[in-house]
Amino acid sequence: WRDWSSDVCSSDLTGRNLLSFGARSYSYQFDDDINTLRFRLAGYAVAQFVARHRLTKTLSAEAALENALDRRFYTAYTPLPNIGAPRLWRMGVRWDGRWR
Repeated sequence: WRDWSSDVCSSDLTGRNLLSFGARSYSYQFDDDINTLRFRLAGYAVAQFVARHRLTKTLSAEAALENALDRRFYTAYTPLPNIGAPRLWRMGVRWDGRWR
């Protein structure tokens, strides 16, 4: 059982620049097939930000920050506890064209 919600707020500032904020939250879940409390994972929420600048009609530069608050959360307990991704920065070029 995993219940999640996601909210995104974005703003196109000038037609060439985009700022976006998102929050994703998860309620508790079980990590075993019989739903024992020993393997219950706590709920958590993470936030992400994206900034994009259009360079040409089909090419944009993009910078993103995921898990912005560097929240530590568990994604599994069996067989060993697994921790979700820490704060992650990424930068790149985005192509929005078509394949011919």
